[in-house]
Amino acid sequence: MMLSSTPSSEARTAESTYAKATKAELARNYDGAFKLYVQATESFLHLSRTTHHSEALRAKWKTNATKALERAEKIKAFAQKTQVTAQDGPSSSPGPAGGATVRLTPIAINHFSPQEQYYVLTRGSLVNGHNYPLWDDPSPASCASNLFPATVLLTLTSSGPDGQPPLSAEQQRVSAGAAGYTLKTILQHVVTDCSVCASISVCLEHNRRFGSELARSALHIAGVPAVSLEAKTAALSLSRNERHEMSGRYDVKLFVNGAWRRIVIDDALPYNPSDGSLMCMTIHSEADKPTVYWPSLIEKSYMKLMGGYDFPGSNSSIDLHAITGWIPDQIDTKSPLFEREKTWERLISGFTEGRCLVTLGTGARPDIHWRGTPLLSAHSYAVIDIDENEEDRVFTVLDSWVRPEDEQCSRVLQIPWSEVLYVFDGIYLSWDPAMWKHRIDFHGMWKRADANHNLRINFINTNPDSDSEIWILLTRHLTQTNRTNDFICLRAEIENPALPPSTRTRMNQQHEVSNTGTYTNSSHFLVRTKIPASTRSGVVGVVASYEGEREAKEIGFSVTVFTGRDVKVGWDESVSLPPYSTRVCVSFDSADQLNC
Repeated sequence: MMLSSTPSSEARTAESTYAKATKAELARNYDGAFKLYVQATESFLHLSRTTHHSEALRAKWKTNATKALERAEKIKAFAQKTQVTAQDGPSSSPGPAGGATVRLTPIAINHFSPQEQYYVLTRGSLVNGHNYPLWDDPSPASCASNLFPATVLLTLTSSGPDGQPPLSAEQQRVSAGAAGYTLKTILQHVVTDCSVCASISVCLEHNRRFGSELARSALHIAGVPAVSLEAKTAALSLSRNERHEMSGRYDVKLFVNGAWRRIVIDDALPYNPSDGSLMCMTIHSEADKPTVYWPSLIEKSYMKLMGGYDFPGSNSSIDLHAITGWIPDQIDTKSPLFEREKTWERLISGFTEGRCLVTLGTGARPDIHWRGTPLLSAHSYAVIDIDENEEDRVFTVLDSWVRPEDEQCSRVLQIPWSEVLYVFDGIYLSWDPAMWKHRIDFHGMWKRADANHNLRINFINTNPDSDSEIWILLTRHLTQTNRTNDFICLRAEIENPALPPSTRTRMNQQHEVSNTGTYTNSSHFLVRTKIPASTRSGVVGVVASYEGEREAKEIGFSVTVFTGRDVKVGWDESVSLPPYSTRVCVSFDSADQLNC
């Protein structure tokens, strides 16, 4: 998040701004004083909303904001009075500079300010009508007790804002209630959430290979990551005989709409009353090991966020971005721009080094088979190994939908790379953000009248020996997860300083630039821009565009920039919108008369 200033430094800045405003007012510089008072008001209000300080401090900052706002309002009223007086003729009343009219310059919004960035992120808390607060916001104490029952299997009767995620149609048909591993035992019981199961599967394999805690570290008990507690707590095994002190409450940390957010759940899981089997993602434990439930809880939190177990489906790179915060990257194997060898090199190096998670997706065509093994259409499959030997290049693919007792179908498929490209339509990658040294974020709002936003990234390249890359990720903020008519586009270009300004590529020609790009209804759009070794510094112009819901006045978005140690980046904050604007539609009739 682009909230780097500490509260103490922000407080000093706000107080300094207020002092400057007072001096400007005493010097009868009313225009400057008005601007400074408004800035001080915004700063104090932002401080009053922070969660890292006491109630007394927040109350103090709110009082200071009120004082600054009152001074700004008095100056505005005084300026309006001088303008009325000037229209009515000379007056004997004392005024500024011997009775001169005071005019106040409209104040433009600084979209890069911490206040504006925080505003966009707080707007992003509302998804499907439910509020999912920022992770650093205070945890609601009222939810800490008596909200959830302390049993693993319960009837799911509540689907309210703080209740259970709605059941899927399959779960409803059987009147579902709520209720050490090997990777091959993970089971999927809801066919539509295949991307989530594939996501958890690749996290489990990464944890096994590299000792990481992907996905599992998202689960918290009383603010403490479950993996940091004792191994026998309910967070890890959720045995029915082992309960934690929070009566079944868990806080799950998911990356949603540009920030880490808190999803509150209990440990009730959907099950089939007729035989007691769980109807959610489960891990089939060996006889001598306790049942592991935490993947089911991660799935439940994500289903709650996405509107229920009747999840319409996604792709794993989107799900993993929420669960782990890793960078989503989608490859269309059927695209004419697909580069087979370069893609393989990226995959094998990223996977073996633990920097990349990989899943596959089939297309919508029916009757998909691989060597006699049926595969589901529009389905996600986890890749748990990638290997290259003298004979072939092979993907090890896990199918979590097939049950262990289905002996006629192998759940682990060894598919050659060439056949992967034939059978599957998409490769979904998730990259570890820790592989990048530098990161900057911007959170903005698309307006209904003009859903294009321009940004400029200043960069300095300190590596003259080899090319570098800048990765730019556009994320559309979710408001209603069942909408499919939202499309986004991201265009990035290195501006050419050798050309004169009149012929240089102008990124503010918004529609011309955005219309040449490719739109997607995914919530993420990744662009990789190469920085030549010969380019020591420059500017990357970016246009983030949206097409879709016309009823929405504002749609939130985030742009995140990743670079290595050799490329330093920063936003060009001089790119700003005018203080106010409006769109006027005009036309000419047959008599060349202007119609407004």
